[in-house]
Amino acid sequence: MQKQQGYVVDLPYSFSFYQEMQPLWLTSAAHFIGVQPPDLSEPFRYCELGCGLAVNLLVAAALYPQGHFVGVDFNAEQLELARRGAAAAGLSNIELVHADFASFAAQQHQPFDFIVCHGTWSWISAQNQQQILRTVQRYLNNGALLYLHYMCQPGSERMRPVQQLIRQVDASLAGPSSAQSIEQAKHLLMQLNQSGVFNHQPGMTEHVAALCERDANYLAHEFLTDYWQPEHSADLHQRVAQAGLSYLCSANLFDNLESLSVPAEVQPILASVKTPALRETLKDLSRNQHQRQDLFQYQPKPLNPALQLSAVQAMQFQLLPHAPEAGALRFQTPIGEIPAPEALFSPLLTRLQQGKTSFKDLQQLPVFQQQTAVLLQALQMLIWAKYLHPVLSVQHSDSTQQQLLSRWFRQQGIALQLIPQCGTAVHFPLTTEFTS
Repeated sequence: MQKQQGYVVDLPYSFSFYQEMQPLWLTSAAHFIGVQPPDLSEPFRYCELGCGLAVNLLVAAALYPQGHFVGVDFNAEQLELARRGAAAAGLSNIELVHADFASFAAQQHQPFDFIVCHGTWSWISAQNQQQILRTVQRYLNNGALLYLHYMCQPGSERMRPVQQLIRQVDASLAGPSSAQSIEQAKHLLMQLNQSGVFNHQPGMTEHVAALCERDANYLAHEFLTDYWQPEHSADLHQRVAQAGLSYLCSANLFDNLESLSVPAEVQPILASVKTPALRETLKDLSRNQHQRQDLFQYQPKPLNPALQLSAVQAMQFQLLPHAPEAGALRFQTPIGEIPAPEALFSPLLTRLQQGKTSFKDLQQLPVFQQQTAVLLQALQMLIWAKYLHPVLSVQHSDSTQQQLLSRWFRQQGIALQLIPQCGTAVHFPLTTEFTS
């Protein structure tokens, strides 16, 4: 097994795409809570720290030609594959930098409007975490957004014994590849699971079984690193605040809907708590939160209520492929199944099935008149469930580049369909044919 700065490098990271990292998703989340994000109709700069195979960046570069996208990673093989993808699609607005975070922080000179980091923070050393914060502190424009994904307490703690077991299996084999270590560890975990070792931990038997279905690439990067550090959100927020940024909300929209994402029995307790850090800790505890996708802003730009309403009213929305028909709808959430009120969602879905529409138009539906907050909540639930997406107000993208990138994705076995009008992509079975 090969490592660099304690991190696995003999296996590439799994192909992964997260809608929550795309520029329009991030700016929409900011608008929903009443702050002014960067303007996507103007040129902007976007950086991903620890970009891996850069799937998120390739999608963004093809759909936001007005942006300049910089990806940073210390695994040269991953970056080389990403460069081939950029070349195949003719993308000139993407820059892939082979460097560790300290080197990048020292050599970088131009500011960014977005910095994102997913699947990296909790798996690297404290020194590398500090280099991320150094880059953020030095190179974010006023009003710029930081997206940070990390493992958090208390939910991640239950996996610490599994992580320790996988690392001990690797150590006992003394020298094989990461893939071999993972296969041995999966075999041992399946034996333990079948013997009932995890039966006393609610949900753990199913979780371990699902884990053993994951590919070696994902599991190696998740569990074989020398660093595996879940954090309390309040502690992380304090560290990021020292770099000059303010916590805004979660990029996971469901987590922002406290009336739904916090168990009903806890909501009266939460309502009595006013301290922001204590509120976040209480929410994490009540949800048994195991990961967070937090959004921060440098020099926040709050909107007054009238400007916030105006910004949201101007937003347009469009159903994504495989959105449900009007009728009974149930959301499968981290805290259990939530039935969607048919009286609210049926007229909403019926209208959205007619084509893209604005928030202001949806307000005219009888069920939502004088119910702006209810409509906003319903839309965010549909967006979170990946049934709906905001629409770009101005579209600059090149259809030829999109088609070339889609073809390259398919050649690599990456099952993504680009949705240009929404500035995003969605997963689909590789046996299905789609046109952009």
